[in-house]
Amino acid sequence: FQELYAALASNRPFISIFEADEAKGGASIATLKADCREKCVETAPPGYPSYGGPAEMLARVFEEAKPIAWVRLNAFQLESLKAIALRMLLRSPYYASRPGELAAGVMVSGETGPFAFSGPVTILVCRENKGAPELSTELVKGPTGEGCGSAGIVIRDAEEALEGNNAAPLSGHVTFLLYLNEKTFLDAGGAVARLVQAAMDRRITIVSVHEQEASHGGVPFGNFFQQTPQVLQQ
Repeated sequence: FQELYAALASNRPFISIFEADEAKGGASIATLKADCREKCVETAPPGYPSYGGPAEMLARVFEEAKPIAWVRLNAFQLESLKAIALRMLLRSPYYASRPGELAAGVMVSGETGPFAFSGPVTILVCRENKGAPELSTELVKGPTGEGCGSAGIVIRDAEEALEGNNAAPLSGHVTFLLYLNEKTFLDAGGAVARLVQAAMDRRITIVSVHEQEASHGGVPFGNFFQQTPQVLQQ
C-alpha cells in the first residue's frame, strides 16, 4: 500500500482496473472495497500527514471514477484498453485543457465496430430466466445503428411462443435470449431448461449473455457446467 499512500500524498490520478474473472484471482467490487478498508491504515503514514484514513483511499480508488473491468475476451479486452487509454489521455497536459477533443472516445486497431439488426427479429424471453426480461428491454432501447431499428424488434414470451396452444406462428429471424447468471437453470419448475430444449428442438438460435458483475449475479463461466442440465450439454 506504500505506493498508494505516496500517490495520495502527491495527488496523483488513480485509474482503477479490476479482474472480472474470479478464477483468475478476481473479486467483486464489494469484496475489493472491504479488503481495501481492512488493510488501509487508520493513522497517517510517513510523508502524508493529512491522510484522511481508509475513507479517503476508498473514495479515490473506487468512487472518483468507476473502476474498469478487465475481461479476458479479445473484443471486451480491447474495450478495457480503450477505457484505460482514454483516462490516461484525459489526464495528460494537452487533453486536460481540451477534453472536448476526446468526447467521442478513442479508437483501437482491431476493435469491434457497431452492430445493428439487418431486418426484423423476434427475441424469445423466458420469464423464469431472472434478468432476461430486463436485458431484452435494454436491447430494444440500445443503439441500433443503421439496421432496422427498435421498431423491427419484437419481444415475445418464450413459453407462450413455444408451448402456447393458440400461439401465433414464428417467422423471420427468431432467437432465444438466455441470460447466464447465478440463478440460471435453478428455477424451481425447470421452465428455463425446458424452453431452451424446446428452442433447440426447433433449431432456434440461442443467444447467451454472460453477466460479468458479481453484484448483479455474475459467476465464473465454469459454474454453468454444473448448473446446466446434462441433457442440454449433449
